[in-house]
Amino acid sequence: MHLKHTALATLSALALAGAAAGIASAAPSPPAGASEISGTIIWHERVARGEHRPAIGILLNSAGGDILVTVPDGTPIYRKYWGVSDPSELHTGDTLTVWGVANGGGSTSVFRAEMVQDAAIQSKGAEATGQVLFRDDGSAFIQVTGKPDGSPIGSVLVAARRDDTKITLPNGQPGGWADVVAGRTVEAGGTYDDATHTMFDPDHIHIVS
Repeated sequence: MHLKHTALATLSALALAGAAAGIASAAPSPPAGASEISGTIIWHERVARGEHRPAIGILLNSAGGDILVTVPDGTPIYRKYWGVSDPSELHTGDTLTVWGVANGGGSTSVFRAEMVQDAAIQSKGAEATGQVLFRDDGSAFIQVTGKPDGSPIGSVLVAARRDDTKITLPNGQPGGWADVVAGRTVEAGGTYDDATHTMFDPDHIHIVS
């Protein structure tokens, strides 16, 4: 595992513009009277539900210092181009803009979210073509060889394994995760996180050759 990460660290980061494949959703209006903060997720966790308890606790690193953000159940969460998101798409390293109300002071400020936008999450229409470098039980590492959506050649995409991902063989017949092996050229599409360079929700992987 260490050798794999060391090798991949020498490759450039992937910046996939998912919106190029579709039309962005209209931006919703921020809640009336809400303040706006932004920062990078350095920790997040779903906490026990209950009366007046948040569904998610997020620690953001912002220009003014660390901010603890509580996100109650039902808080609207959006992707970069305003597609509807949910808590499962939030990842450490993502950049958030949060609208809400400040609750307290101290060394770590506390902020109650009323609307959240994750700028790292692209649209579901994100696509990439490349060669599989490595594949284990959980992820496939794909070096981009084509340039759909403006993806730079030589960058690396990590496609997470999902049981419902549609995998097809070169002849169009159904395939499986075992068919995604090093050296093969594939086309992958799904929801992309440009902070972690991960297609964590791939809906299809087509094995080209």
